[in-house]
Amino acid sequence: MLQRMQIVNTARKMLKRKFHMHGRKEFGMDCIGLIMLVAKTLNIQSKIGGAFTRYDLPHYDYMLDKQRLIEELCRHCIKRNNISIGSIALFISSSLINSAHIGIIGNYFYQRENNSTPYYSLIHACMRHNAVIEHRLINTCKDTKVEYFDFFGIS
Repeated sequence: MLQRMQIVNTARKMLKRKFHMHGRKEFGMDCIGLIMLVAKTLNIQSKIGGAFTRYDLPHYDYMLDKQRLIEELCRHCIKRNNISIGSIALFISSSLINSAHIGIIGNYFYQRENNSTPYYSLIHACMRHNAVIEHRLINTCKDTKVEYFDFFGIS
């Protein structure tokens, strides 16, 4: 059975790799490409059957069709009500008409000063940094909704 840390560790192997729009190779990927490469490496299956990567739709606009992305994640993954290590995080902006971004929740817990509340991290392919990066997960954008999904078969 697929373990959450397998997902995180596989995603971390992609850190510092170049950002490349529609990329699905280890030398260059976009945010969906990172998810697809993790799924390919771990031989993850879709909940409707077959390899998760079989259902990849690599030809999309720069501004992802967020409704279609939600539908595809619901079709192939398990929707969660809360955050968990190894989950897929989908960020949906309400201020940008069709803006969405996707990444994997990591287990680096950052402690706030004088507070023991942990933060999770986010592993994602970032256009602005031109690379796959990991950083503390913070949601400072008031107009951004986050939805969480698990790959099928995760324990």
